Amino acid sequence: MTVVGVHEVVAEPYVGGRPFGEAGPAVLRRLLVRHAVDPGHPANASIVDLDLAERGPDGLVHFDHDVVLIQPADPAARNGWALVDVVNRGGPTASAYLQLDDTPFFPQPPEPPPGDGHLLAQGWTLAFTGWQFDIRVPTLIGLRAPAVRSGKGADPGIEGPVSYTARATSAAERLPLVLPGHRLWEPVDPEGAVLTEDGVPLPAGSWGFARAGDRPDGPVTGLHRPGGFTPGATYRVEYTTTGAVVGGCGLLALRDVGPWLRDAEGMRRTLLFGVSQSGRVIRQYLYDGLNVDEAGRPAHDAALPLIAGGRRGNFNHRFAVPGALPADPPVAGDDPTYGALLGRAGAPLKVIAVNSSNEYWRGDGALVAPETDPQARVHLVAGTQHSPGYLPQLWSLPALGWKGRYGFNVVDYRPVVRALLAQLVAWVDDGVEPEPSTAPTADQLSTREAVLARFAAEGIATPRLDSFVQPAGPVPAVDDTGNEVGGIRLPEVAVPLGVHAGWNLRHPDIGAPDDELFLVGASWWFDQPPCTEAEHRARADAVIDELVARRFVLPADVPRLRARVDTVWQAATGGGA
Repeated sequence: MTVVGVHEVVAEPYVGGRPFGEAGPAVLRRLLVRHAVDPGHPANASIVDLDLAERGPDGLVHFDHDVVLIQPADPAARNGWALVDVVNRGGPTASAYLQLDDTPFFPQPPEPPPGDGHLLAQGWTLAFTGWQFDIRVPTLIGLRAPAVRSGKGADPGIEGPVSYTARATSAAERLPLVLPGHRLWEPVDPEGAVLTEDGVPLPAGSWGFARAGDRPDGPVTGLHRPGGFTPGATYRVEYTTTGAVVGGCGLLALRDVGPWLRDAEGMRRTLLFGVSQSGRVIRQYLYDGLNVDEAGRPAHDAALPLIAGGRRGNFNHRFAVPGALPADPPVAGDDPTYGALLGRAGAPLKVIAVNSSNEYWRGDGALVAPETDPQARVHLVAGTQHSPGYLPQLWSLPALGWKGRYGFNVVDYRPVVRALLAQLVAWVDDGVEPEPSTAPTADQLSTREAVLARFAAEGIATPRLDSFVQPAGPVPAVDDTGNEVGGIRLPEVAVPLGVHAGWNLRHPDIGAPDDELFLVGASWWFDQPPCTEAEHRARADAVIDELVARRFVLPADVPRLRARVDTVWQAATGGGA
């Protein structure tokens, strides 16, 4: 069995009944979807501890999760495609990355924002799907995972080790270990926990666990250290916890929502879409062979993982910590290419993966290319950071305590993602081959050392090589302007008015000023533009026209890109980054 029940919590007009093009108004339904899975079925064999999970009287393992369904109110206006948004830490991703909404990720709004309504106007059904068990805020989209039992006596549950890593950005006395809205594993013996600072153990009495409301019985929210933490230092805490759950049921929820959308909601096709953490979830889903359900049916037709690099994640483990920021490299010995993942997927599907430059600087971007599997494409959008860039230029992310030595990268790659989604749909529906992969070839790659030395020779401060989070992999090579030569080059990179890099340094205010700033790139402007404004606009228009011809930009997005060319000119000539 798979989906065994659906409880409709809310059904209401979306954003007050606002129409979305010819598709008209949309409806929002908040659903609680119940599953029952057979722990002995081969389709579920890769799920860790499923055989130890609590079972119902029917011998099946039960769990439920949240699904927020948004679709045209008129069934005739629906195009038959469902986009399964693999939510990131309980929050929607399609709103920002496919509908260009700029609402801050923290705190999460009460409903997924509509942005420009791009998908809804085309008749898409959006299924924002919870998969993560450590979500603790009711407004976020999560999952309730079944408990793991030891089978002993009163059965208090299984104990085991857990660890968290965090980097301080201030001298505050509290240090969060996960992003907002998540719960931590509770320590069995708080006094037995071990905390290290940059690898050096701290005295047991010099720190403790922070708890909600400072109540002794409150849930753990992070670490507490009288006198404060050291800005820039990396802290790792290890301890024993209990109360294990089957975190991998989140992957089963993502699998089984596909057949349910076809059976119950009349969908023809389903597509997995995930960003960063949730893009890595898609990679884990493929690795664990989960694209075939208990009935032997393919679960999804396609997947679009974004900025996932070559990693998977801590999603299908005992005492998993899916809400933590990734700090560990890919698993040694694994083949991280999409060809290898599709070979394990269980049922065929088509994949277009998109990475930023930052995944290359992180060390794992180049691991997924070159891609030789005919059912996969892998793209780099050149000169980009992990998240889309913005103008006016950002210099910090206060919600995370991050601050850069240089202004953050300004290149907005989201129009490319929209165009690649259109390629994926045409590929599945009509057999129209997508554009070839643009991941850098060997002659378009270099090393961290060589690229950073090129900037250092110009007097530009660069990060310490050993400050990056994992061993070095190839990074995109740069041209005489300092911009990357491979990948999909938007006007900011193809006809540059400055340098757009996938790396940045930490600002002295947050400590460790010689270290790279995690996930953040940089943009700085040339002292003088290389041409007149009219010449620049003409050159940028030619780049946009070429991108449209190659199907990397939608014709409908051309006015947006041309307007951005003017905005970039004003930013570049109005004073520098």
